[in-house]
Amino acid sequence: MKLSVSIITYNHQDYIEEAIVSVLNQQTDFDFEILVSDDCSTDNTLAVIEKLAKESNKIKVLYREKNVGMVHNAINTISCCKGEYIALLEGDDFWVDELKLQKQVDFLDQNKDIAFCITNGYYVRNGINVGLYYTESNTLPSIFTLDYMIKNNVFIHCNSKMFRKSVQPEIFPESIYKASSWDWALSLMQAEKGNIAYLDFVSLAYRRHENAQINRKYLKENLIHGLALLNDINAHFNLKYNKMLGKRYWHYQELAFIYLEEKEYKIFLLYLIKSFFNKPLRSLNELKDLGWSIKKRLTM
Repeated sequence: MKLSVSIITYNHQDYIEEAIVSVLNQQTDFDFEILVSDDCSTDNTLAVIEKLAKESNKIKVLYREKNVGMVHNAINTISCCKGEYIALLEGDDFWVDELKLQKQVDFLDQNKDIAFCITNGYYVRNGINVGLYYTESNTLPSIFTLDYMIKNNVFIHCNSKMFRKSVQPEIFPESIYKASSWDWALSLMQAEKGNIAYLDFVSLAYRRHENAQINRKYLKENLIHGLALLNDINAHFNLKYNKMLGKRYWHYQELAFIYLEEKEYKIFLLYLIKSFFNKPLRSLNELKDLGWSIKKRLTM
């Protein structure tokens, strides 16, 4: 089979139909399968999936006996894909270009040195397009390498990505299963096996809402697990990129202010001091978009 689309979902009853339909609407000259894995949702998500599966033989529903968590769900679903290429989508996002899959498959067919390709997309809040995430001031070269990705802190939106199944790692650090930045680590490990391509068109609508895993209420947990994953990825590359991966200003700064709010003053000072010896990993624009800037925290 040429292509598999992997969709993971949990409590996305308000969004999952739009996500799946955006895949079913893809216009291609090849056949593809859609694997939808619901991680034991407690709402009506599974019922929506099953309804759509009865209407299309492209859809294969993967059932979980218990909730395994987002990362286990994602990696296991990818392992079940039969396609030469795999495209990722989460159940609260959707695609906006009906030729997305055709364009990416054509590109990968013609460029054997490419491990995966990504596209542009836009953020959606409350159903409103609030801007592109690759802009004139924050753009990418058409082809780049793992070195470029790490040294320039390239942020990969995996829901626009298509990769070769052959570049999927077989073994992952244990820390990846608890980290919200698991998809960043996945992209780094895949990029060991080929170049990366940026296709300059918009294919994805990326929703930001209060139930998203990246939401601020999970921030402390995400930061702690993110530091553990940074350490493991740094070790995976034998400290080759330690100059970049070893700098954790953003994590330290955010943890410092969280502990200040919790009145853990000694831990606050520890992380504040650590932040002084590090440089930012993320751009100010991205910090502002995520709502994690110091200015916002101080005015909350």
